[in-house]
Amino acid sequence: MNKFLSIFLFLSIVTITRAQEFNKDMYLAFKNDNVSALKSHVDTSQMNECFDIKGNPYTLLAVSIKFKSAAIFKYLLSQEKVDLEQTCGGKSAIQYAAKYGHLEMLKTLIEKGAISKKAAPNGRTALDYAKKYKQQEIIDYLSSIE
Repeated sequence: MNKFLSIFLFLSIVTITRAQEFNKDMYLAFKNDNVSALKSHVDTSQMNECFDIKGNPYTLLAVSIKFKSAAIFKYLLSQEKVDLEQTCGGKSAIQYAAKYGHLEMLKTLIEKGAISKKAAPNGRTALDYAKKYKQQEIIDYLSSIE
């Protein structure tokens, strides 16, 4: 158990130290769901990078889910380079959608090929996150497709 905890802690530290800065302009782009503003501050080579928000790393796709930025979410999914399974902070986009209870975003991720049963590095699946955060609609939906 100590070995597992040590490895998890090491990977968390590595992920956090590799996270890029999430600046005020990026924050405003997501808050206002403004794709043009995002494009002016992020290029396609950063699609799968981790960005630090208050000490927690997120992919851009995860940030769009966190902020419920539908237009940015759609734009990111249209990019060939976006990795639906990329994890930052131990969770992938589908696990964030389950955590925050964004059913339509979760359904879209699954339609685009995200794997609902895939476990995060900590062993939790999207269904586990939905249960942890008491997201009943997500629990019902994932239970119906699994």
